[in-house]
Amino acid sequence: MGYAIGGVVVLFLAWSTKRKPRLTASLVWSLTATIFGIAAFGLLLPTELTPTLLWLSLATPLVWLLFLTWAQWDGRPYRPALGMIALTLLSALVVWRMPVPA
Repeated sequence: MGYAIGGVVVLFLAWSTKRKPRLTASLVWSLTATIFGIAAFGLLLPTELTPTLLWLSLATPLVWLLFLTWAQWDGRPYRPALGMIALTLLSALVVWRMPVPA
């Protein structure tokens, strides 16, 4: 049942990104790219995790606003959506492959 729901969500996101790429990039992909990107960046930094996560959590709204601005002002409608999807997938791969910090 869970795979069916996940499949429906993925198909809906693909369809909505094809129909309205700027709207989907603004509402969905900017937030997911921000969250996954900040998480991957925090795991890749060679510093102690607690202060790094504090500064990255403070930077999250700024990164999200940058992605929102990119989604609305880019001349080509599909470029921000595809860029944010690629960043989300790459960041998810980094988070998935990293060992859990002790």
